[in-house]
Amino acid sequence: MRARLLCVLAESSRGMAELAREFGVEKAALTGLVDRAERHGMVERRAVPGDRRAVSVALTPAGLRTATRFHADVTAELGQLTTSLTAAERARFRMALRTITQAARL
Repeated sequence: MRARLLCVLAESSRGMAELAREFGVEKAALTGLVDRAERHGMVERRAVPGDRRAVSVALTPAGLRTATRFHADVTAELGQLTTSLTAAERARFRMALRTITQAARL
């Protein structure tokens, strides 16, 4: 779940309520996930201008490096796993994977 959080935040910072909706969890459950990622130096909470109660969550430089490394590792692993496929099969696989990740909002 932490890897997914880092991948989502690699696109842009998000508010806690928005993240909870994306993950399909209550804000309290998301708070625990963000707390753990914050303790590991991967994310930071930032005040939202104009709303004293709201915070957004953003990657730290270490979190961005970790998310980038994770993406590269997964991409390399998928490349290895699909070497036995034809070029057309790999293209269909990439299209299916893109559809799945967009549906999951990863």
